[in-house]
Amino acid sequence: MGKIDGMPAAPETMPRDYPWYLTFDEHLQLSEWNSPYKARDFAVAARRQNISDLATMYSILTKKPIARTRLQQIRKRAYSFVFLDVGRWGGSEQNPHGMQRNFGLIWGKWVVLCNFLGFNYNYPDYLDRDKKGSLLDKFIRGLCTTKSSVRIIKKLYCYEINKPDWNKIRVLLPDLHLPVVTSPPKTEVPGRFSDLSLDSWYEKYKLGNIFDGAANDLRDFLLLLATNPVAKGQQLQIAQLGDMYEFWVGIDRQFENRPTTGGQFPLVVDAKGKKTIAALVERTHKENKPLFDAFEYVTRSGYAVTYLYGNHDNYLAKPICPQGEVADRQKEYRQDGLFFEHGHAGDDSNADPTCKSGHGVTRHVFYHPIIRSFDPNRRAIWTCISTLSWIAKPDFQVYAMAHTHSPFLTRVKFTVKLTSKAKKLDEAFRYHGMQRL
Repeated sequence: MGKIDGMPAAPETMPRDYPWYLTFDEHLQLSEWNSPYKARDFAVAARRQNISDLATMYSILTKKPIARTRLQQIRKRAYSFVFLDVGRWGGSEQNPHGMQRNFGLIWGKWVVLCNFLGFNYNYPDYLDRDKKGSLLDKFIRGLCTTKSSVRIIKKLYCYEINKPDWNKIRVLLPDLHLPVVTSPPKTEVPGRFSDLSLDSWYEKYKLGNIFDGAANDLRDFLLLLATNPVAKGQQLQIAQLGDMYEFWVGIDRQFENRPTTGGQFPLVVDAKGKKTIAALVERTHKENKPLFDAFEYVTRSGYAVTYLYGNHDNYLAKPICPQGEVADRQKEYRQDGLFFEHGHAGDDSNADPTCKSGHGVTRHVFYHPIIRSFDPNRRAIWTCISTLSWIAKPDFQVYAMAHTHSPFLTRVKFTVKLTSKAKKLDEAFRYHGMQRL
């Protein structure tokens, strides 16, 4: 734990390969899933008496059927992609959840999970000892100064990528959860739980402030990115994978779920709620001004920055987002063989259509912070869901998410097969020259 490891208080082991075996029934719904690591993952959940794993797996089983033509194409052999969870940027030495400064790097066929250290430690080892001094090696060393350094937690060579771009470096930033207050508030906090006095609310808010004392390190990191002599202009692309803002912890819910989405964002916020959100945005910017100035400096320096929204800042998704207040937030980034998302879409209680319950859980955690320690990483869930995403649309070789606050890097390997009924049904469809979803 702490600055050097950059891992949560209870770090995970990160296997090199995370295999899955998926079976689809005659309706082309997932009927069976198995992985050597699944039993271990669920054992952790069982010990913590967490039932959300089973609920989420039930939702996976009831997902819409996968396109039949796609299964016909992919069931012939095993497939794989690289799975990256960029963890979290937050905490301090006194924070019981650990001190993390995680970030991800993608360059060519390399995917690297790193931790930024707010002090001089040493230079990390080269990606390839036989080929020292690559563009990424020089870039990483450009982040190391007399006051900072980078530790490589894990690296993987993504041989799945057919056309690597060796001239572009991508930096992935994890959850930040920037606080709406950083010191005892002298004025009312917009939308806060009003059943507590302002002083009592702040005392509980401090316990749930997972960003804690991470602002200075993040500001230094952003300035080092902007002034790094190795990558210039479009050579460097930055993506923040959601939950940059914290609008759930200690704050009343400002949204209602939309009964039928009709292709629109499945949340609705009334005029009063939008006013509260605008006030929260303004306050967050004021409380974290040096940090937002650093983000602005990165943008002014000519670097492309992509922002995603997560569940804790889902208000920033269009059309809810206050126009002109913050940069556009996307649901996902999916191009160039890369698929980035926050990760809450695979979480029953926090996904956009049903996040009402997730906000309720966050409210309970605010009043009883010890509940946070019972939240498992649910690695089996996320790796399985990313695999299903590939089956539905196999256009990526690297999948990256945040959401769990637990850094993780592995290669997901999977094989897909059909049950005997499904195979017979496929033969009948092919005989009649038919295809269906």
